Amino acid sequence: HVGVYKKFGVYSPQLGEAGYNFRFPFMSSYEEITVKLQTDIVTNIPCGTSGGVLINFDRIEVVNRLKQQHVYQTLKNYSSNYDHLWIYDKIHHEINQFC
Repeated sequence: HVGVYKKFGVYSPQLGEAGYNFRFPFMSSYEEITVKLQTDIVTNIPCGTSGGVLINFDRIEVVNRLKQQHVYQTLKNYSSNYDHLWIYDKIHHEINQFC
């Protein structure tokens, strides 16, 4: 994991790594971001074919990793819920394209 600081609601480019880190409690907050391999599971994905048949995918697993050098830019552009936008929403869209 790597630590990310928000000062007055804005992400700081400084990342907190292992060890002792200092912050001001009323001005900043801290979030842990996973930078190792992680598996996101998307469940119950409906898919309608052009013939009117409805297919349900029970479970799709996506293995991904956010590299440490991309943490700040990713959070700055997409917030700490980047995986919801880039994995969960994208899987639904791609499955519907596939059907």
